[in-house]
Amino acid sequence: MKQRFLSILLLFSIVGIANAQRIKTKKIDKFTKQEIIETSKEALYKRNLRLSPWCNIFECSIRKVNDSYTMPANILMGDIVKYTKTDGVTFLLSNDETLTLGTLYTGIGSEKFAGGYWFRTVFPLSSSAVEKLKNNDVISIRVTYLGGSFDRDLKRKKQNIIAKMLKLVDNTK
Repeated sequence: MKQRFLSILLLFSIVGIANAQRIKTKKIDKFTKQEIIETSKEALYKRNLRLSPWCNIFECSIRKVNDSYTMPANILMGDIVKYTKTDGVTFLLSNDETLTLGTLYTGIGSEKFAGGYWFRTVFPLSSSAVEKLKNNDVISIRVTYLGGSFDRDLKRKKQNIIAKMLKLVDNTK
């Protein structure tokens, strides 16, 4: 019985390590000679994924090309939703500030997955946004789309993910 418990504990540890943030891409573009570094994707939240029409996921990575940062993101919603240039995300930070990021891509979330539809986008990060995200946890997210929005509070263990990804990208040599 004790061996079975230890085996299960070891399995969960391995799965936890496999899901840790890591550098997915580190290369020099052969045409532009720009250095490209990108982290693996991390889910900031997942809600009601049992083929429910109320499913939501927000997952993102950090991409750095030379000194420019972006946040590629995938947003899963229960309905087909349209995003315009005025839509995006707002992060509520641990210092009680908000940071709003507009989407680079517009369009409709249309790739079907389980009980929802993916919208894949990129959010540009200014140097001031990068500093705010490095130095503060994200405690809540508001996703805005044409005709509405929804808010999701992050679990404590997920609140510092973006800061960790930014630091990981910056410390990669």
